[in-house]
Amino acid sequence: DKSAGAELEKLASGSAMGEKDRSVLAQVRRLLECLMLRRVKSEVETSLRPKVEYLLRPPLTALQRALYRALLKDKDAVKAQVAAGVFNARQLISRISQLQKVCNHPKAIIFDIDRQRLAAKKAAARAVGAAFITAQPTDNTHLAPQARASEAALRGLRGGSLVAASGKLALLDRLLRRSK
Repeated sequence: DKSAGAELEKLASGSAMGEKDRSVLAQVRRLLECLMLRRVKSEVETSLRPKVEYLLRPPLTALQRALYRALLKDKDAVKAQVAAGVFNARQLISRISQLQKVCNHPKAIIFDIDRQRLAAKKAAARAVGAAFITAQPTDNTHLAPQARASEAALRGLRGGSLVAASGKLALLDRLLRRSK
C-alpha cells in the first residue's frame, strides 16, 4: 500500500533521530496492523486438539553441580564487588552467562576457554617486542593440576558420556527413547 508507505516516511522524517516518541510509535503500529496478517492456529485448523504443555525441570548432573558451585564459590566477594561498583554490568552478565552455559551443558565452558585462549594468542602475536605488555596465558600450564584434569575430563566427553554430562540432554535422551 503506497499511502501507508508514504505516511510512514512522513512520520519517520518528522521525529528526531534516536528519539522514542510514543505517539509516533502508536501511529506506526496502527499503520502496520492493517498490513500484517496474524492468524491463530485454533482459528485456522479447528480439528487440532488444544496444546498440552509439560514443564520438566531436569536436575543438574554431578559435573554440572560441581562447576556451578565452583563459579558461585566466591559469590560473597562478587556481591561486595558489585556493591562497591568494581564489577560493571558487562562482567556481571558474563558471570551469569557462565552459569547458564554450565546449566545447558558443561562442555560449553570449553568453547569459551578456547575462544579466550585464541584471543590471547592473537594479542601475544601483536605484542611481540613490546617491553611492558604481559600476555594472557595461551594454554593450561598456569592452572593447578586439578583444574587441568577437570579441563581434560570436559574435553574428553564424547558419545554417551557427552549426553550423560548434561541433565537436559539426559532427560531429552530418555524422552526420545520412550517415543520410539
